[in-house]
Amino acid sequence: MLAYLKILRPSVVALALFAVVVGAVLTGFYDIFLIAMAAIVAALVCGGGNVINDIFDYDIDKVNRPKRALPAGKISLKAAKIYAAALLIVAVALSVAFLNTYQLVLALINVGVAFVYSWRLKAMPLIGNLCPSWLGASSFLFGALAVGVNAVVMILFSMAFLANTGRELAKAIEDIPGDRKAGYRTLPVVLGKNFSAGVAIIFVVFGVLLSPLPWLFGLLSINYLYAVFVADVVFALACWTLIMNAKKGQMIMKLAMFIAILACLVGLL
Repeated sequence: MLAYLKILRPSVVALALFAVVVGAVLTGFYDIFLIAMAAIVAALVCGGGNVINDIFDYDIDKVNRPKRALPAGKISLKAAKIYAAALLIVAVALSVAFLNTYQLVLALINVGVAFVYSWRLKAMPLIGNLCPSWLGASSFLFGALAVGVNAVVMILFSMAFLANTGRELAKAIEDIPGDRKAGYRTLPVVLGKNFSAGVAIIFVVFGVLLSPLPWLFGLLSINYLYAVFVADVVFALACWTLIMNAKKGQMIMKLAMFIAILACLVGLL
């Protein structure tokens, strides 16, 4: 059973779930049941997308991540396919039953993006990094669509999209051996590790530059500025680490994302 949990990538799912809650709260929506339903749907879509990705990456992960559930033989390919389908079917069913039309449409779009990304787009330079960034950042929109997207949610979505693109590029640097063997033309495979690390840092820097805007525009309190400064410092540390170690760099970026999301909640005080 532990393998079925790990294949979902709990830390990534937690980010999506947290982002939905923050997106809803930042629009002034406080219906606990509907927020919970939206968060569960986002978690299911995120987890299902991760399982689909592992299915398509089965041969690559034998090189890059042999300890993952599928290459390690802890879950069969057939079981993984059934698992992914079940997760996504439940997500769509919950969307139809409890969420509004806008949220249902976004859920369906993200299911499609998750599949096409793993099937075709992951092997393409840069666009293969932009797709998962969209999937992660759109969680804020998914929560906000319970009422309607506002300026602070759009800024947060933009920050998350940029920062997550940087993190995805860092992950692609990690994956060079397996991606090269599979014939994937990812940015690090095509243009090299150092160039890709530079591009990743540029994306993160642009995300950081957006971070003061919610306070400057009077959308969040000074508490947000203090908290997001901590996130920005952690992002800076992640960029520095990325130059030397891509795996550690992207892990630190994930921590910075959690802090940045939390900063938005603190900014409501």
